[in-house]
Amino acid sequence: MKKSQQVVLIDECFMSCHVRILENLIWKETLFRFGALSIYKKYTDRIDIDSAQEEERKATARQVADAVLAELRKRDPLAL
Repeated sequence: MKKSQQVVLIDECFMSCHVRILENLIWKETLFRFGALSIYKKYTDRIDIDSAQEEERKATARQVADAVLAELRKRDPLAL
């Protein structure tokens, strides 16, 4: 990961724990943080993953993945 040109972090929490950890492990310039919460805007009151139906979780994950890929393509259309 330290030698990667770009590291993509899909962060879903307002506390940004993962991004703070990664910023201490890799060059900040290589880190692309994508805030998934801004896309799906739900589940903020839930801790247990099973509190949402599996199909709903999969659909939300697909929505976030599509948004991440679209953003990465905007930054560098030839990268993907």
